[in-house]
Amino acid sequence: MLFEYQKISQLRDQFFLSNYKLDAATGSLRLKINNTHLKLSSWEKGFSLFYQTAARRWEPVPVWKYKKLELERLQLFCRETNETLRFFLSAIPPEVREPCIKFEWLQYPILSLARYDQDMIIPFVRHHPVLFWLIINHTYHHSLLLSQQSGLLYKKRIDILQAIYGKSSKSTLKFIDKIQPEHYDRQEMSFIDRAVRTPEVVINLRHAKQVPTQILGILIGYSKLRCWSMISKALQNESFLPVSFTEFLNRLTDTLRMGEWLKIENYQEILVQCKNWEQLKILHDQWVQKLNAKEQHKQERHEMLLENIGRKSRELEEKERRRKQNREILDNQHELQRQENVRPSLQNERKKAKQEKDSEIFPPPPIAGIPGVIEPITCRSELAKEGLEMKNCLASYTHAVAEGKCYIYKVLFPERASLEIRISKRKNSLQIGQFECADNTKPSKQSKRFVMEWLQSSHTPLC
Repeated sequence: MLFEYQKISQLRDQFFLSNYKLDAATGSLRLKINNTHLKLSSWEKGFSLFYQTAARRWEPVPVWKYKKLELERLQLFCRETNETLRFFLSAIPPEVREPCIKFEWLQYPILSLARYDQDMIIPFVRHHPVLFWLIINHTYHHSLLLSQQSGLLYKKRIDILQAIYGKSSKSTLKFIDKIQPEHYDRQEMSFIDRAVRTPEVVINLRHAKQVPTQILGILIGYSKLRCWSMISKALQNESFLPVSFTEFLNRLTDTLRMGEWLKIENYQEILVQCKNWEQLKILHDQWVQKLNAKEQHKQERHEMLLENIGRKSRELEEKERRRKQNREILDNQHELQRQENVRPSLQNERKKAKQEKDSEIFPPPPIAGIPGVIEPITCRSELAKEGLEMKNCLASYTHAVAEGKCYIYKVLFPERASLEIRISKRKNSLQIGQFECADNTKPSKQSKRFVMEWLQSSHTPLC
């Protein structure tokens, strides 16, 4: 539940144009989406989209067909943009391109509407980007014509909200203007739309100065946290927390993850009882100890299983040796049959142990690391051991690492620490997630500088 934001693959949510060409005669862009050949006219000629019929004729794409083609995922401005595509997009005026380029989700419908009514759209986008994004999301899913979309923007903002959600208030409008999306992608749109529809979220965050979309995702996924005063106080007053809000979010998500991992029935109710940072940190550290104790118990059970298999194997070998030496006294057929039946059972136990061992292996890390300096964690047992040694909650990252959402490294120099590497969606590169020493203490500036230089020199941007 917690990592709903991370569960959706960042590369799956957009169409990054790779199969396209520029028609020099007409200046249009030819592309192919979902086995449909499309043609996008130049900005000067209306920025209209056409599809090729079975008779190889070009017909305008009707609004109702946008969803079938999944045009909400079509990105023209993206990291794969090359010289040909940049030349086609250069015709879009800078005053349109700059405010619209940040929208990853619904980018083409936004640009299409901006081409239809630029004078109205651009000021609206600059002053109320999130409300504008919600309007486009609403009109797109209801297959409204460009004229109908533009007409909606000429209404008062409170009337626009009424048209979208069937209810409106000034406090909800203020709440929407405070939301700060990071990527303007599909998942953030889902969080924002669901948050606006949830009165408890709007009421609890109505006095916040800014509202990050990540906190919306947490409040949507965990209903018991929607009225937690600590979140609203942290967003209202920067001095309420002795640490940065990002560090608070990291500690909060780690605590929630551990609550789920440990299967604590009322972990949300326990969490909302925390009134300040110190109480949250104490609860986090307590659950770290429980988590590591649980992982240590699992590891001990696994080692005991392997030891029992080895012992049984040695016993069987010894019995086999004695049977060969004393075959004359083992003439009882029933006894021989009983010993033969031991072999399949032992083989099954060995197979089970091998499967458990194979399930521990993590996907290969993006950077190999430096032996004796920075080494990647490659399996579950190593991750559990690192969590026990560093007294942190690394064991709860097992699923995230196994699914390739992040990678954990053991830092041995300049000081002992644990390092999390994430894939940056916006820059298409690797970035440092959490970097902490034992007991979640902060590393020195020298260590931070060393790790940053290692990261920058060890990889190239992803493709």
